[in-house]
Amino acid sequence: MNNTVYFYFIFTLISCKQNNNKIPILTYDVNLGKGHFKQINFNPNDSLLTKKGEKLFIKSCVPCHAYNTKHSNGPSWEGITERFHPVWILNFMTNTEEMLNFDPYLQKQIKQYKLKMPSFNLDTNDAKALYSFMYLKDNTLYGKN
Repeated sequence: MNNTVYFYFIFTLISCKQNNNKIPILTYDVNLGKGHFKQINFNPNDSLLTKKGEKLFIKSCVPCHAYNTKHSNGPSWEGITERFHPVWILNFMTNTEEMLNFDPYLQKQIKQYKLKMPSFNLDTNDAKALYSFMYLKDNTLYGKN
């Protein structure tokens, strides 16, 4: 994978130099991640979204994540909506593979837990529902509400 990225970068440099184009700057925003979310445009307190998010959490997330400082295969979700920008969380849920390749925090998590989070191919509505559940848990369990 790294060789592919390196090859693409060199190919781009050569192509741009031959065409007298400016070299593109590859950017990654560590606060917002990479994906189609640019802002949060829904109410995370929506009870229907939260219920759907809880079902998704139980189905897909519980094997590796928990809402406490004790964790099994992956990091705890405790305080996740306080530690990360909502857009970053949403982009990670919907663009997992690409963010795993670029985000320095996620790279450290891969080394620490010795595994990569699989992509669940969540659509926009599922990601919003899961975020709503995270938001509710953070705000009720940890005294923010």
